[in-house]
Amino acid sequence: MKKIMYFVFLGVLSILVGCKSPGQNDSGGEVACTPTVTVATDDNGNTTTTTTECDGTVKVEITDADGNTITTTTPPAGVDNLGSVGGIWRGTFTPNDKSKQTTYYKAFITPGRQMVMLSDSEASLEVQGSDMMQSTAFAQTSDAITINLKEYVKENDGTPPVNVVVTADLIPGDSIKGTYSRLGETGAVLFIYDPVYERGDRTPFFYTQSTYWKISKTLIDASTYQAAFSINESFKMAGVGVDGMNLTLDEEGNIIAYEFPAVEPDTEGCNYDGNFDIVDTHYFIYNITLKVTGTECSIVGVYKGLATLEEEYSIEEHPHTHYEFMTFGASDGERTINNRLTLEFFGV
Repeated sequence: MKKIMYFVFLGVLSILVGCKSPGQNDSGGEVACTPTVTVATDDNGNTTTTTTECDGTVKVEITDADGNTITTTTPPAGVDNLGSVGGIWRGTFTPNDKSKQTTYYKAFITPGRQMVMLSDSEASLEVQGSDMMQSTAFAQTSDAITINLKEYVKENDGTPPVNVVVTADLIPGDSIKGTYSRLGETGAVLFIYDPVYERGDRTPFFYTQSTYWKISKTLIDASTYQAAFSINESFKMAGVGVDGMNLTLDEEGNIIAYEFPAVEPDTEGCNYDGNFDIVDTHYFIYNITLKVTGTECSIVGVYKGLATLEEEYSIEEHPHTHYEFMTFGASDGERTINNRLTLEFFGV
């Protein structure tokens, strides 16, 4: 019993020693962070190795005299890898190779663990606004969250999608922090939760029902890409004409009736027909499915993904607020369609 108590005492002592802040020296000044490792051995040859990582993770490895090992890991404070991961997150992919650039992403994650990420490159001169990642698997265990994604380039130039794997710790409603790998490249991932996209006491259907959205952007050849979309009262989404709504006005100029423009392809010759619906009423995240057709269209296929709304604003003498933009991303397994649309008309 004495030897057992001695062994336990050494294990606890090593944990306490290892818990000194790895980001500070003895005088409290900041230093370069390195993991803290302590080793203790009892009279029977049992060895306890305690490693405190820079993020606060504590790993205790106990090896007996026969070489058998037991390992336990305590995550940093607040980590709950089985917690809710839903919502909108903003963050970075930072390569370990410092000659490569950090990439900024906006991530949509549903409570059912579907994920779409769009790179911060909406000002590009391509039809599609961003490079996009979309999850193919999303697993949560007590040890970590593991996300398997496919990365699509915005050019849709035939480049096959690339597999990306993210392994991270989750602090629900706060952060996702870990590492990634893609085609031999490795690096750090950090995403911060954005509570602005929580619905609160607002009614999400008001923002998309009976609405008309447009996009107009300059392309690399100096031409202009244009497209418009209608979402009707049943949340059917279609590509329509870009010249605006057909309005009927009374003598005082008030709108008394309206119709969406006729169905038309975008300036790339692509027709869009699909559906749009809220995923979970706690968040402004929507499912989007679009069937793309057209004899001159280069991206024919069925695309599935997610969308969200941005830039809330109030309207005088109107019963609820609205949102200026809709950002969406979808793929057909080989290519992506994604962009930021501007709200032009709402009927509710």
